[in-house]
Amino acid sequence: MPGAKVEIWHTDATGDYSAFIDDRRGKDKGPGSRFLRGTQTAGPDGIVEFHTIYPGWYPGRSVHIHVRIHHDTTTVLTSQLFFDDAYTKSVFRTAPYAEFGNPDTTNAQDSFAGDPTSEGTLLTTRPARTRRGHGTLALINVSVGIPPR
Repeated sequence: MPGAKVEIWHTDATGDYSAFIDDRRGKDKGPGSRFLRGTQTAGPDGIVEFHTIYPGWYPGRSVHIHVRIHHDTTTVLTSQLFFDDAYTKSVFRTAPYAEFGNPDTTNAQDSFAGDPTSEGTLLTTRPARTRRGHGTLALINVSVGIPPR
C-alpha cells in the first residue's frame, strides 16, 4: 500500500521493551525511551525496510515483533510477526542472546501467536550480511485493504 505508515516495536536482546518499566531483566529505561521502535512510510512500490536487531524474549511469549499499519488517519492492521522456532534457537546460541537461554515459549505454545504459518505472520528468515556484519534478513508480505471512505 503506497504511502502507508508501518510502525514496529520489539524487545531488545534482554527481552526489555522501551517506553515503560516492566521490571524484567533488561535495562528498564522507562517512559521517554524509544529504542527498537520506529515508523517507515511505504514507497510507491508499497515496500518498507527496517534495520533492527533480532528481538529477545520474555516469559510466556515466543519471539515476535509488533506491527501496526496506518493508512491516512486509520489503523488498518495491528498484528505481531513471528520467527521460525528452529531459526530462533540458532540465534539464541550466539552472543548476546545465549546469556538469556532459549525462549520458554514456542510459537505453538504462545496464546497470541495462533498459527503463524497459516495466518501469514511467520517471517521468512535467512542468515545475511548486514552493514554491521553477520545478521538475519527477514521478509514478509502483508496484505491489507484500503478502508472505505
